[in-house]
This record gives sequence, structure tokens and C-alpha cells, in this order.
Amino acid sequence: MSTTPVPGVPTEAFVELAVTRDGLARWIRLRALRETLKERDENQASLDELDRHVAAAHPEAVAHAGRLADFFRKHGDAIDALVGGEPSDLRSARMRDRLGAAGPGFAASAEARARAIAERGQRAGDDATETFCTYLATAGEEADVTCIGTGDTYDCAYADLIALLSDEYC
Repeated sequence: MSTTPVPGVPTEAFVELAVTRDGLARWIRLRALRETLKERDENQASLDELDRHVAAAHPEAVAHAGRLADFFRKHGDAIDALVGGEPSDLRSARMRDRLGAAGPGFAASAEARARAIAERGQRAGDDATETFCTYLATAGEEADVTCIGTGDTYDCAYADLIALLSDEYC
């Protein structure tokens, strides 16, 4: 597995994403919980309280999505080169397949998805499943790049877990 950072991507950029990632994940988890409880006809007071938690988590989600989009924009050429290079030292055949299918423009596509992710949940009538699936795609792209860029085994395993969830739910 590669332990060399992506050329042109400073380690600090990966650290910043790792520090802020939980904000986006928390917002998505709270949204999913709200939808589950709504389907179970939970009492309105509980749903209202959960709505407050979702709203409170949203600014951190927006901040992380913005940082992630900036990361893909700023380091796009290096990321595209890395993804297009089909790293042979990856332990995961699943990740090799994903990256092999990514094609040119991976960073631009990931940037656009990251910019859109937090906005999706603010629209009235927004589909929670669609938002969750977009989140899975976004989180998977982030974890894939972090895995191949740093050799972080947690992100490598996390990327494959996200791919499994995406296959099951999306």
C-alpha cells in the first residue's frame, strides 16, 4: 500500500478533512434517524427535537463539504493523476475497480458533488435517500483519495465499507 502523499497535496490538507469530516457524517446520520422515526410515526415532539439537532449540525456539514470541494478543486490535477494511475499496490480489489472505472475528471466530479451535498438537505421535500446516496458517493470519493494518497488503512477500510453501503442502499 502506498505511504507517499499525493504529489502536490500537502499532508495538512488531508488532516483538515479528517478533522472536519464528522460534521458531515453527523448531519447525515441525524437526517437518516429523523426519516426512520418519521416512518415509524414517532410523536411530533420527538421529530421537532430531532429537527433542531439536524439544523444545528448543518453548519458543520456545510463547512466540511466546502472544504472537501476546495480540496478537490485545489489539488484536482494531482488527484486525477493519482486516480488515473491505477495504483497496483492497493490491497482492495474493490477499490482498484472503483478507481479504474472513475475515468478522467474524477476531481471535478467529486468537487461538484461535495458542493451540492449540504444544499440538498435544505430544500423542502428533499428526498432523504437521495441525499444519503449522494453522501455515500462523496464520502467514498474522499476516503478513496485519502487511502491512496496517504496509505491510511482506516480510510482504505472505510472506503470499502461505504462502497458496500452504497451497493446495498443506492
